[in-house]
Amino acid sequence: MATETKTIAIRIPVEYWDYLENKEGSMNGAIVDCIEKTVLFEKYAMRDIQGVFSPDEWKYMADSLNGVIIDGDFRYISSALVANIEDADKYEMLGGKWNVDVKKLCDKVSRLSCSSIDAIYRRVEAFWNDSLIDMDEWANY
Repeated sequence: MATETKTIAIRIPVEYWDYLENKEGSMNGAIVDCIEKTVLFEKYAMRDIQGVFSPDEWKYMADSLNGVIIDGDFRYISSALVANIEDADKYEMLGGKWNVDVKKLCDKVSRLSCSSIDAIYRRVEAFWNDSLIDMDEWANY
């Protein structure tokens, strides 16, 4: 069965062009392959974090990341998220607010893969970007 396609024109940084050019096949095929892999990485990373955190831990992370933009390498480094969690407890006392053992939460986060760390950020961003989501329902993941 043929997949429906769209024709587009894109601009990409030269270093990404060089990366894609070294892949086998056409440039179009290389781009599609990268997108397919990204979709799968994101899908399986979301599965990896399901059931790992308690609802209160999810609420803590959502609260601590409210208004925070994480880009670049920091988005995939567990120690950066751990530092944010620790700072939120130290400066905003979120551990007490959400009844969360901050050390236990940090231990869980520090054991995650880089794609799982990104999944946490994506999930929290989706929560804050949708004003209709109920936090209590969202936190049961």
